[in-house]
Amino acid sequence: MKLYVVISDSGDGSYRPRFISDVNVLTILQNAYDEDVMDYENGWGCDGDGFHYTTLTIAQEEIKEDSTFLTMADIKKTSWYKGSP
Repeated sequence: MKLYVVISDSGDGSYRPRFISDVNVLTILQNAYDEDVMDYENGWGCDGDGFHYTTLTIAQEEIKEDSTFLTMADIKKTSWYKGSP
């Protein structure tokens, strides 16, 4: 299974990884960055140099979703999300 990793600003000067298992969520993030509606101040996976992510391939049984996972529910809470990709 593919697992996508983006970096998130924690708001306190630190950063943490956020994991994405749904490629549609990754596509929405990429599109939001490309359309200039998401940037490093209000989004995930982007900085002044662009949108970045890393892809890992791991066994399904190794995935234990928790608060570090970005989901469609997280995307829908943002000010920039306007609908499907």
